[in-house]
Amino acid sequence: MMNAQIVRESDGAVADQLRASLMTWNESQVGPRKTQHVTLSVRHDIGGELLGGLVAEMFWTPPTFQFSGSMKLIAARATGPR
Repeated sequence: MMNAQIVRESDGAVADQLRASLMTWNESQVGPRKTQHVTLSVRHDIGGELLGGLVAEMFWTPPTFQFSGSMKLIAARATGPR
């Protein structure tokens, strides 16, 4: 029997290696994944200051569609009326 340990990793290269292996296996089972990266911003209507936004990845392999993303709100500075 193999002995194994669960280790919390902080090295991004380990995450990249695991992600690549998982995607290779998934695509071998269901075919190529069609991926689209999406970035939406929320900007102040006067001056265009970045207030927040959404960074996401959409991918689909029929018949499924998945969406993964995170929303980041940037706190607006109280600068008064513009």
